[in-house]
Amino acid sequence: MLRPYILFAATAIGLFAVALVGLSGCGDDAPDGQRETAFAGRAASPACDVGGVAPLKVQRVRPSIIEMQSPPLILACGKSSLSDRFYIVGFDTDKGICVSVDSMRQGESYGIICKIPGRSWFDFCQDQRGCILRSEYLHGFTEIAGVLTRKAKGIRAAVRGDDEIAGLTMGGVADGLLRRLDSREPFNFFALFLPGCVPVEDLRLQMLNARGSPLGPVRETGGPPSPCGKARP
Repeated sequence: MLRPYILFAATAIGLFAVALVGLSGCGDDAPDGQRETAFAGRAASPACDVGGVAPLKVQRVRPSIIEMQSPPLILACGKSSLSDRFYIVGFDTDKGICVSVDSMRQGESYGIICKIPGRSWFDFCQDQRGCILRSEYLHGFTEIAGVLTRKAKGIRAAVRGDDEIAGLTMGGVADGLLRRLDSREPFNFFALFLPGCVPVEDLRLQMLNARGSPLGPVRETGGPPSPCGKARP
């Protein structure tokens, strides 16, 4: 049985604790569905200032609850038909390192996740290699974010049936960037957008090595339940 580790999930209106209560496996393929692949580092380009300050200016946390101790730094960039440009961003706080996903079209930051100091990101994952940490449904699309081991250099996403992948990216945090976030544990983070309200169980995620070969599935945590219910038959 999974031990009840705690993850802080911060929003612009507050900070609340989430107990991990279960797991749901995500396999390699989705029959008759769309696939997309992203690799760490490929999101970095002249148009993607990894390590730069995120351009979105929003109140990310409530100062009376959690205090930011660094600017939000770009960890990876993506492009989506739903959100236009989007960024995985990270920032240091008095509650530990936080990661979120910025959508430029909506002018919002989604799924802010703050790791308690002294815990590993992978305490929240069944096999210590990677898992989904957050799934949100807003403005007619689903945004999903999670963490991957540094051994994973890429991620493949697949969805069932008529669902589409509107954007996928991943980025790595290590060395100088990690020090700027006052953290010691290297990690990879991924984010993707899906049109409509897509149950997490309809999504299949596979970690890849640098050659694109599978390393294993990415598994869902308990965390906040999927806002889109159960998988469709």
